[in-house]
Amino acid sequence: LPPLSYTSLGFGLRRRMGSWQPLAEGSMTGKVCLVTGANGGLGAAAVEALVAAGATVELLVRDQGRGDAAADQVATRTGA
Repeated sequence: LPPLSYTSLGFGLRRRMGSWQPLAEGSMTGKVCLVTGANGGLGAAAVEALVAAGATVELLVRDQGRGDAAADQVATRTGA
């Protein structure tokens, strides 16, 4: 299902299929990551996973308001 590959649904499906290896906690400490499309879908899921692994993440979005909302949501979900 290629169209689902780049959505949060596709991310969730791949994660549940058993071949997905999540990042270990702390494995990204000291790293800086830039994530495009970070305010939704796969980008938002990637941000959450990277933050949970200890990375410093910069969200790259087109709409500042939606980006701020996404950053608040990640902070709430991850406790970061």
